[in-house]
Amino acid sequence: MNVQKQNGGDNSQNIQVNGNVTCGLSYADARQIALDVFNANCQTLMNEAARISEIRANKIVDDFIKKLFEEHPNLSYRLQEPSIQYSTFSVIKNYVKTGDEDLKERLLKMLMYRMEVEDRSIEQIVLDEAIEILPKLTQDLINILSLVFSAIYLSHNINNLDTFNDFINNKLMVFYPDRTSDAIYAHLQYTGCCTLLSEGATYKPFPSIIKHRYSGLFNKGFSKELLEQTLSVNYEQISPIVTNCQQNKTLLQFNAINESVLNSAISKHNLGHLSNKIIQLHKQTEMSDEEIASYLCTTNSKMKAFMEEWKGKRSSLKSIVLTSVGYAIAILNYNIKTKANISFNGFI
Repeated sequence: MNVQKQNGGDNSQNIQVNGNVTCGLSYADARQIALDVFNANCQTLMNEAARISEIRANKIVDDFIKKLFEEHPNLSYRLQEPSIQYSTFSVIKNYVKTGDEDLKERLLKMLMYRMEVEDRSIEQIVLDEAIEILPKLTQDLINILSLVFSAIYLSHNINNLDTFNDFINNKLMVFYPDRTSDAIYAHLQYTGCCTLLSEGATYKPFPSIIKHRYSGLFNKGFSKELLEQTLSVNYEQISPIVTNCQQNKTLLQFNAINESVLNSAISKHNLGHLSNKIIQLHKQTEMSDEEIASYLCTTNSKMKAFMEEWKGKRSSLKSIVLTSVGYAIAILNYNIKTKANISFNGFI
């Protein structure tokens, strides 16, 4: 005989089983709560509209509960909280209106993010707002937010031309729509996803931004003889921070993705007495903005149009500054498109 004993203190709850135990709501209970929340808040619809609404509501609830129990079964209890029920109703309501499958995917992913954050936090406020704004944006509008996020705000793991080209094709140009207009940027500002800087602000051309961040990839290189002559040292003394040139394998360059990383390498290898000469040679052999622009055009067929719009006097693309809600939607879409898992931490 298997005898089990258990003691508990005041105001405690004892659970004793001979097998598995699940704490929180069951799958069926969670599903029913989500449907009850929708039915209790939905306006009365007539005939065919009511039937379609019921079909769509059941579909998104089933997808939501399945996703919840697959990814975060420990959070099912939160469906009993008023704030989560409100967010859940907003998601169901906004999908039921259109039945759009892409919108459903984005709403469900945003709701899953919402389930993970605490009430009355900035993250909760931003994600709830994003759930309401998502249905007001087309895919092109959402892609513009991810485009700006990827181009300006996100640090990418780039260390050679292959990873750079992957960034251009799969993490940047994939978000650039075939057609843009002033109305797109005006609507993004209207919905609270971004602000647009004034025409008097100073903007860097896109090739200049690329050169600042990845100058190590856009260096024309130098010979061993020029290196020794310029720095007045033997090659062996400087070789720890030198590598083959990315643009021309017959030449050399400094082994750093940009000037900041190069300064760290100089310090690490105790080459501070050569610092000025090293940085000067690095800068002298950098490709020009025009040369970088020419290279960029070879990486993707959309790049020329993108750079022309970026520098256009009437285009608002370069002047976008994302708001907290803009960040949330941009990151959500970026994660869906690239299969990444970028966190909201540090952005909202």
